[in-house]
Amino acid sequence: ASTVALQPFPDGISDRRTSAMAPLALGVPVVTTDGFLTDSVWRAGAVALAPVGRPLELARLCGALIDDRARRLELGERGAQLYQDRFSLERTVEAVLSVTNARLAQVQ
Repeated sequence: ASTVALQPFPDGISDRRTSAMAPLALGVPVVTTDGFLTDSVWRAGAVALAPVGRPLELARLCGALIDDRARRLELGERGAQLYQDRFSLERTVEAVLSVTNARLAQVQ
């Protein structure tokens, strides 16, 4: 169990950061970095973002979440919803089937 997950990345969080998926899926609020690889989905409020290279800002965000239970729960819920909407197994299967069906339709 964790109160807050700190996930700094030297180039920002992207959809390819699988280590960020576990806390999101579990509803643990995530504090991470905003850099040149950060995808727009991460800027919608499901994670707390600090600019790359600003460790004190990361620490401040973590501390603020630890001190604010309501905000921590809200961010955890938003992160879990983002995971469910974009990255869950169900979404992966839907995406694979969509591509597969589109290719099958081209062949027929």
